[in-house]
Amino acid sequence: MKKLLVAVALFSLFCIPALAQDTPQVEIYGGYGLLHDTGITLHGFQAAVEGNINKNFSIVGEFGYGQKDVTDEVNFLADLFDIGEGIEDANLKSFTFLVGPRVSYRTERVRPFAHVLFGIHRIGGSATVEGESGSEYLNNFGIAFGGGLDIVVNDTISIRPVQIDLLSSRFSIEEISIWESMVRYSGGIVIKFGSK
Repeated sequence: MKKLLVAVALFSLFCIPALAQDTPQVEIYGGYGLLHDTGITLHGFQAAVEGNINKNFSIVGEFGYGQKDVTDEVNFLADLFDIGEGIEDANLKSFTFLVGPRVSYRTERVRPFAHVLFGIHRIGGSATVEGESGSEYLNNFGIAFGGGLDIVVNDTISIRPVQIDLLSSRFSIEEISIWESMVRYSGGIVIKFGSK
């Protein structure tokens, strides 16, 4: 009887790690996004799909969108320099399509993470003048360094109160190339699927 109790106790100890939270195979994120540069802030959203290779390493694909109505600013400059007609509608827009590795430290309650993402930062705008609309966009190389924190609610949902990145983009116009850096903030919900 004593040997049976010892065997049951040892078996129970070995089973405890199996009760720990499994790493999800896929995590889908969606939430509010903000892109800030000196003097201008774009509001929008951010979405991502993350495939976990193991509990600490994953590959992330991300899409971001931000926009700002700049009609008043453009009309102010047009009046100031006495150029052009009044603009009825002008919008500045930003799109990011990024992919890269993410490193995480998972506990039962939180998951801090850091990543570096590469891809395209498409930025430009559209305007309407005297009923005619036009738009112009530049596709630029972009790289985002940053990280964030997920708070675990349960096995299928986490809340991401903060993700902050430094987004650097290489703008090339004719023969001129410059690097421009902007701060990105995002917060939202993570939905987890499957387990490893």
